[in-house]
Amino acid sequence: MKKNVWIFNHYANTPRTGAFLRHYNFSKYLMRKGYNVRVFSASSAHGPGENLIRGNTLYYDDDGCGVPFTYIKTGDYTGNGPKRILNICAYYFRLIRVARLLTPPDIIIASSAPLSTCHAGIKIAKLFKIPCICELRDLWPESIVEYYRINPGNIFIKCLYRLEKWIYRHADGLIFTMPGGLNYIRDKGWANAVDVSKARHINNGVDLPQFYSDAAQWVFPDADLDNGALFKVVYTGAIRKVNAVEDLVAVAKALNDAKSGAKLLIWGAGNRAKDVRAAIRQLGLTNIVLKGNVEKRFIPGILKRADINLLHWRQTDIMRYGMSANKLFDYFAAGKPIVSDVSVPPEYDLIERYRCGAVTPNQSPETVAGAIAKMERCSKERRAQYRDAALTAARAYDFSRLTDELIAIIEAVEYGG
Repeated sequence: MKKNVWIFNHYANTPRTGAFLRHYNFSKYLMRKGYNVRVFSASSAHGPGENLIRGNTLYYDDDGCGVPFTYIKTGDYTGNGPKRILNICAYYFRLIRVARLLTPPDIIIASSAPLSTCHAGIKIAKLFKIPCICELRDLWPESIVEYYRINPGNIFIKCLYRLEKWIYRHADGLIFTMPGGLNYIRDKGWANAVDVSKARHINNGVDLPQFYSDAAQWVFPDADLDNGALFKVVYTGAIRKVNAVEDLVAVAKALNDAKSGAKLLIWGAGNRAKDVRAAIRQLGLTNIVLKGNVEKRFIPGILKRADINLLHWRQTDIMRYGMSANKLFDYFAAGKPIVSDVSVPPEYDLIERYRCGAVTPNQSPETVAGAIAKMERCSKERRAQYRDAALTAARAYDFSRLTDELIAIIEAVEYGG
């Protein structure tokens, strides 16, 4: 008998609507393995973009990309102001309303951030008398405290910590995308209140067949990528405060001062792009360029045409629990050396584990530029070793394999294992 699974993720996308495809990919492979799946997402994009529901419709069903999605009506917003809070609240309350209108599933997977999605999942599961697995893709509110330097004694932050602890206690299963989730629970002093045996880790990953199909089919036209004489260093991702892309301007200057032939090619968008462009103009640099935003389907082809793919964002103490960056797994699949200036404990560092690139000891521009320059000089044989190692890592984190890990957790929770 096929099991029915509901997945709640406020920001879930299909390939048609955006780049957050973790639960689309899980659903695709769960369906191939005999599960019935439905993903519940907000109707509004994460940031500026199309809202899929206009008017008074409470929800909208769509399976145009092969995975059934139910979009819950939410309002538009940009940034992190009051409209985003209203958006989160609308998804929470309307998700509960919609769930009451539908035939209950056998199990719910509720994914945070925000934490309210997990709270809704547990509440709905208790109503239906079924299990709920809560997945933590980000450590809220710890990330808010670390990246935005908010006092943990702030009343709002304290309330979020209490909600987080409540979720850990009441969920039937816990999945952390970062490998150090269990240590996080212990560091918070919650191990006596939370059954840590139900905590598991499933990293982000890459859908390899789709990656290679997109790389072959969707070739982004770009003169720099087509320039065989240019040593291309590619960064893809958001350009926001937490990404600290302005640091890469200083790296480009250090490369320029060292007479390196490397050029930094940055694909992405965000509210700091204007500042980054201004810094580039002020220094008169020609070895770094912001290419702007690009559809997800073009990313594989861009990464495969790089000489190095660059992993970078602002280092904070939260990295002691490891990282789970979506882009890292796309980088693996591209089969190119990776230079990273993001430090995590050695046991969590996949780049070091698979030996598919270089991790710098700090984020100083000279250190990062030195790692890039060293990679620029490495032999064809060494680059082939990096390629093979990266592809090995990609296969280990293919979503078809990660879905088997998810199924094991679903079965264990459903049958009390």
